[in-house]
Amino acid sequence: MRTGKNLRILSNINVDTPVGALCIKKIQPKNLAEVAAANSLMRLMAERDQEQPIDRFIRFKANKNEWFAQMTEYGLTTEEQEIIVKYLGPIHGVASTQEDVMELIMEPKIANFNLTEANKLRKGIAKKNQQVIDEVKEMFYRKGKEAGTRRVLLDYVWKEQITPQLGYSFSRNHTVPYSIIALQEVYLYHEYPSLYWNTACLTVNSQSMDADEVEGVETTTKSTDYRKMATAIGNMQSYGVNISLPDINKSDFGFKVDLEGNRILFGLKAITRIGDDLVNEIIQNRPYVDIDDFQKKVKINVPQMINLIKAGSFDSLYPNRTREDIMREFVWSISKPKKVLNLRNFNSLIQAGLVPEELNFTKRVFGYAQILKKYFKKGDYFVLENKQLLEFFNEHFDSSLLEIVDGNYAINQKVFDKQIYQPEMDNAREWLKRDQEKILEQFNNYLFEEQWEKYGKGNISSWEMDSVSFYYHDHELAHVNKEKYGIDDFSDLPYNPEVDYWVTIKGKDIPIFKLSKIVGTVISKDKTSGTITLLTTKEVITVKFRKSYFAMFDKQISEKRADGTKKIIEKSWFSKGNKLMITGYRRGDQFVPKTYAKTPSHTLYLIEDIDEHGNMTLRSER
Repeated sequence: MRTGKNLRILSNINVDTPVGALCIKKIQPKNLAEVAAANSLMRLMAERDQEQPIDRFIRFKANKNEWFAQMTEYGLTTEEQEIIVKYLGPIHGVASTQEDVMELIMEPKIANFNLTEANKLRKGIAKKNQQVIDEVKEMFYRKGKEAGTRRVLLDYVWKEQITPQLGYSFSRNHTVPYSIIALQEVYLYHEYPSLYWNTACLTVNSQSMDADEVEGVETTTKSTDYRKMATAIGNMQSYGVNISLPDINKSDFGFKVDLEGNRILFGLKAITRIGDDLVNEIIQNRPYVDIDDFQKKVKINVPQMINLIKAGSFDSLYPNRTREDIMREFVWSISKPKKVLNLRNFNSLIQAGLVPEELNFTKRVFGYAQILKKYFKKGDYFVLENKQLLEFFNEHFDSSLLEIVDGNYAINQKVFDKQIYQPEMDNAREWLKRDQEKILEQFNNYLFEEQWEKYGKGNISSWEMDSVSFYYHDHELAHVNKEKYGIDDFSDLPYNPEVDYWVTIKGKDIPIFKLSKIVGTVISKDKTSGTITLLTTKEVITVKFRKSYFAMFDKQISEKRADGTKKIIEKSWFSKGNKLMITGYRRGDQFVPKTYAKTPSHTLYLIEDIDEHGNMTLRSER
């Protein structure tokens, strides 16, 4: 059995770890029994200064005579050796599973345990129950003596075969089935293009999309776990596998093999805002020649279209254009550019800031008229029952035009329109006629910029994070000046926090840990555990906050408008796509935010911008 690439294939039996990789390289398994043995042996530990079970296995496998020499040196007779060989011969003289020791102690010529008694030892080993192990040990020697077994054979079985399993041991029912699956997987990996295997691994490890897709049958999938998906993609990319962005004509629900492009295509379902029904509709109406063709065939809203474009789904339809060009053309279409402007557009022109100063009074009259029509129209009259309305009229218009209606000053609507409103609107009309082409261009640009601010802001990398939660192109933080800000890679930090110094508080020695800074993009958050998942430039990590601190920065800040509705001032800092710099320390597989009174930095920073030189615009307060 070849190693190397196979180590990744055998990940389901944990040989992709450094210890597992070393184990499989040493053993070089030739059959199922040896693969299963390797799966168990890597977990067995001998007592200090004694040969490790895996090393003994390798030595005995290379030369069986060394096993017999060891047993002879131990003092076992030829007959006693034959008893041991009966059970341990196929696995080269080392009991590697719980069942191996059960069979040994059930042998009538050793301890003559019944199945129940032997299973008690197995359970004691599995649960690391020292009391049970001690009880079984006493029984083992007692029953062995009763069976007429020599003490030296009993010692050999207990000390050489059972003791190494007392720390941790697998059941044969665990190792054999998993090893069978692993060998099947290795076969598939070598007999078929590796992309199929990599795609299957990516689908399983991401735990986000259903791989069981049947042609012609509508498919449903479970919701996407972006944390697991980003982790799985990151791991696969580290192996050099090309994970490509989705293709509107080729992608399916989940990850899909593209042999022609030597890549794995990202699934449509995992694109933000894209649900099962829409994916089914996209697949059923293929192929598409361009975005116009797509929109004619598929019922889709603007946010969904935006995210398909951000994700690169239409890139293949426009090989000679950039994604930004594609986005600009679509945003231009949804901004609904005008072909001609008239007075119906005057309010929009005011909002756009395009009405010149020479028409300032016209703008005021226009606004005055809108208020009168909306709130103060009674029959044929505008009733100036509001003091400010009346003062404005008297200041700028002929007061003789006013009448008394129901005890209030009022002006006939027709008179207002003819003598006041229309003359001012004629000025606006003349301006529009005179500068139509210029104003039209400015106004359409305004409409476009308004929509671009809403949908197109950012760059290619931020678009990819928004839509698919991973960076196909550069990570947005890839060019941060790490030296300037003292930023570390999580993987380079010590597995557990290092003590910088100790302080004594109320008679207790308290450790002050060495602190580090990390940066990353938020993928997801878990309010229950107070954690966020952060995508750094190298890996996906979990950051564990104190609940109160998490709640403070997760809160959405809003203000109440005059009409009672809420306006969002600031979303949670832990919203997907936000970039953060965090001070703290590593503890195992998590990063723990922490600062002390004398720490010259804050615990958490929101990264608002990064310039071309790697300098960050940071914010520490909400």
